[in-house]
Amino acid sequence: MSTPHHHDTLSLQDSTILAETFRLLGDPSRLRILFYCLNEPKSVGDIEAVPDPGQPPPTFAARGKTGCR
Repeated sequence: MSTPHHHDTLSLQDSTILAETFRLLGDPSRLRILFYCLNEPKSVGDIEAVPDPGQPPPTFAARGKTGCR
């Protein structure tokens, strides 16, 4: 059995941040926003302009992303 190395562990703070990021990305609307913004930054107005019938406006989905860095 090998001795754990620093890169084999995750601090409590890092694991909390990572878990919150995965939780936020578990929402389909947030994933769509993420992929829409991958190639270049988009304004909230740009994101709101993308039609998504049957879904709440993207600004509601974007609210939780402020904790993600």
